[in-house]
Formats: sequence, C-alpha cells, structure tokens
Amino acid sequence: MPPTTRARSGSRSPANPFAPKPGASATPSKAKGKPAPVSFEAGIEKEVREHWIDVPCSWALLSTIAGLCFAGDYLIPPICGTSEGSFLTFSCPDAIIFGWIFCWTAFLVKMLPPQTNNPMELWFCSGMPLRKRAVKFVLQLLAALSFAFAMKHFAKDFAEKVYTMGAPKVHLCAAASAGAPHHKHFKGDANCVHEWPSFSGGKFAQGAVINEALHVFFLNYLVALLCPHAGKYFNFVIAGLVITTLRSPYTFTGPGLNMVPSMMAASLYGGFEALRVHLFGTFIGMFLASWLEHRSGVVKVGFASALSWRPGQKGANKAKKA
Repeated sequence: MPPTTRARSGSRSPANPFAPKPGASATPSKAKGKPAPVSFEAGIEKEVREHWIDVPCSWALLSTIAGLCFAGDYLIPPICGTSEGSFLTFSCPDAIIFGWIFCWTAFLVKMLPPQTNNPMELWFCSGMPLRKRAVKFVLQLLAALSFAFAMKHFAKDFAEKVYTMGAPKVHLCAAASAGAPHHKHFKGDANCVHEWPSFSGGKFAQGAVINEALHVFFLNYLVALLCPHAGKYFNFVIAGLVITTLRSPYTFTGPGLNMVPSMMAASLYGGFEALRVHLFGTFIGMFLASWLEHRSGVVKVGFASALSWRPGQKGANKAKKA
C-alpha cells in the first residue's frame, strides 16, 4: 500500500525528532541547570539590595570626621588651655586631634566590613564582577554626597567648620568652583599649587595629583608590608600609618587618601577641581600600590586598601607546589 494511503487510513505518522522526550524540559538551558538571563535593571537592583550596607559604613567614616570637629570645641580648650606643652612630636591640640583619628581609625578597621568605605580600591580587587564594582563605587560616593548635602542644608555653620578643620583640602591656583569658605580659609592664592606637574620659575613643581598619588601609594603599600607581621594588633598599625601619612611634611593636598571624605570635602566647598585631583590622585596611588604588591609578591589573596585589610588578606607570598 502506498504511504499516502496508509496515512489516510489512520496509521501513525513518523515521530517528530525535535519533540522533547517524556520527562524532559522544553527549555534545554533550564534542563542543564543554567540560570535564566537577568535584565540589566534587575541585576543593578539586586546588587543595590545586596550592598546597601556600604552607605551606612561610609556615613560611619564621615561621622568620625564630623565628630572630631564637634568634640574639638569641648576637648581642646579645657585640656590644653593656653598651654604650649607637647606630647611626643605633637602639640597639645594636635595630640587630641590625631589621637581621635587614631582611635576611630583603629575601631573602624576592626568593626566595619571590608570594601565598604573606600571606593577606589574596588577597581583593583581581583575576582569581583564589574557590575558589583560599579554599584559599590556609586553607592559609596552617593553616601558621601548625601552626607555633605545634609550638612550644608541643615547645619551650614557646622559644615564650614568640618571643611576647614577636618576635611581634605586642595588649594589649587585659580580654583573657580571652590566655595567662599575655601578661599576664606586659604586667604588668596599665595601658596596655591598646580594640578599637574609643571615647571614654574625654572623649578619643577610636583603637582597636587602626583603628590596625593604618592601618599596614597605610601600608605597602602606599607600596610601590605607591615600588617602581616602585626597579628591581632593590625588595626593599630593601620591607624598609626594613617596618622604618619596625614602628618607627612611633603603633603600639600590634604591629602585625601580615600574618595569618601574627599567626595564630601569637594561637595562641601572644595569644588570640581578638588574632586578631579582626588579622583586622579587616589586612582594612580591605588594602581601603583596594587601593581607593586603583585610584582613584589606581597599579595597573598588579593589587593585591599588600608581600611579593608584583614588578617589573612595579604602576607608573604609563598609559592605552593601542587
């Protein structure tokens, strides 16, 4: 009988070779255990929900700076008075200021989760997805921006005190976007610096960006070298290195050392030029620290900035043979 006659008489047609087998899923990707594709908006929302903690952690860092300015009015006059005494290499007011910075830096390093309040280090951490880096970077900068916005609009006088007393400042020549408190603090352009290296009057000027980059590099590389040998006292070593860097006789940029306080300072009265210096300076400094740590074999697990270093993060890189 011809095939057409068999088909008309009710016989079965040949099985479809592309039909899914009984018990198998119609979508091969799900059958193989692959996750369904996530839209860009849903991925960003997921990262924000997972890393919102970066915002209060950044606020905690900025609160220590604001707290220093608030407590300084109540601690320095009664303790120091008109005395010109000193403690080690610190004058009386400096001993209180840097003692405050030392204690709170050691506390924050010990208590806060790593990679939550230093945006620039995120671009040099190994194994972190790009979307996660970008979301955490933006969250931390937005936290600093909102902190500055709240101070300027609800406590303007206190915001000016925080800027002049505790925030990192860059006194650039002809800083057009700097606010009035900035110019009031520096009183003209007599000691201003250029943004980039230049020759002025036959002399080489380092520039604010390179100056800040070198201090960022100095801090983070020394943390990688010294902290693996500090044991459980690593947070005090980091706090001491932070103070040493801030008191450097070669700095004239603040220095920022971290984009969270630098973003707050630029948003208050430093202006766009100061923000640009801090962005370039911290990026170059972090790049140099990360590159040299990898080249010299200091990195054991992955790069971390001074505020994110934890025991086991870095150390002597001993090669292990399989």
